[in-house]
Amino acid sequence: MFDYLIDKILTAEFKVEPFEHIYIENFLDDGHLEEITGSHELKIEADSTEKLFEELNDRNFHPIEFPGCTISQKDYVKWERGKDVSYKKSETCESFGMVFRLKKAESLTVKKFVDFVENGGFFEALIKKFEISGSVSRDIGLQKYLNGYEISPHPDTRRKALTFMLNLNQGASMDNEQVHTHYCRLNPEREFISSFWDKNEELDRCWLPWDWVSTESYQKKNNSIVIFAPSSYSLHAVKLKYNHCASQRTQLYGNLWYEDFKSLPVPSYQDFDILNNVASKTGKWVRRLLGDR
Repeated sequence: MFDYLIDKILTAEFKVEPFEHIYIENFLDDGHLEEITGSHELKIEADSTEKLFEELNDRNFHPIEFPGCTISQKDYVKWERGKDVSYKKSETCESFGMVFRLKKAESLTVKKFVDFVENGGFFEALIKKFEISGSVSRDIGLQKYLNGYEISPHPDTRRKALTFMLNLNQGASMDNEQVHTHYCRLNPEREFISSFWDKNEELDRCWLPWDWVSTESYQKKNNSIVIFAPSSYSLHAVKLKYNHCASQRTQLYGNLWYEDFKSLPVPSYQDFDILNNVASKTGKWVRRLLGDR
């Protein structure tokens, strides 16, 4: 039923800007897209955030632990209404959101689609296309992202072997909302950071401030998929600001994770700021020691 998706992955050309990735528009055929995005599970409207929580729960969506997010509906509503609330967040982000994952599909086409991605050769095609070696585990979910969800520019941890995002929004109006993934490039004075990550594989990669990068493109089109293997250059970010009661940012999101990965030390963005200041004051030869050659 969905085997044609494997052919699309295996025959897709790699794009190299702003980093190596695959981008495919019109991934699902029109019939499948309409059935999935118009399904009882995915097509949700509500009069308030509290009502939206009820609707999500009724459709088997549950909040999940996710970067840049809380699982506390109470804390989220307090934040959304502008009240003081104590929550853990990254220093590089201004907001936080919630992500809900579908735990059990009821609509037949949605069931078959999720099952195909999990068990129908989809991941095997990704492993073949990206030549991934070693033991990896799979993680996928149909997810809805609420207003405020934010992850500042980052290339992903070295533990992640591959990631993909398929837009499954309910209607073309979402194309113009502030809900889309940014694909970024480091500003010239910060380019040494990717070189540093490249040459220091014993250290993991971190989130960076927004003003250290420029956004080169967005994944705006519905039914488009982006797939990439994280590298020292695969900077991407997201910051949602929209009315999630009318319709929600919805994606099929998935990862491959290296199973034998051991945690690594992670220099913070402040460390790179110190290195940048030292380099600018003492000369280019310091940048060469830092890995910018």
